[in-house]
Amino acid sequence: MSVIMEMPRSNEPLSADFLTRQQLADELGTSVRTLDRWHARREGPPRISHGKLVLYRRSAVRSWLASLEIVPVNVE
Repeated sequence: MSVIMEMPRSNEPLSADFLTRQQLADELGTSVRTLDRWHARREGPPRISHGKLVLYRRSAVRSWLASLEIVPVNVE
């Protein structure tokens, strides 16, 4: 006997989890060219490419930003 489990369905479109290059550039206050430069240097957030389409997963961008956080050192 085989049991197939279905994923819970959401009313949100699949694309709701992703940002385009322009959307991310706007969110970060930078340019698409800067995002491309970061990608070339392997400094920017992870991205998904399919042909000319480039998308950034929102959760991956949040994790990348959190990894850039610097905790100040107390100097006494």
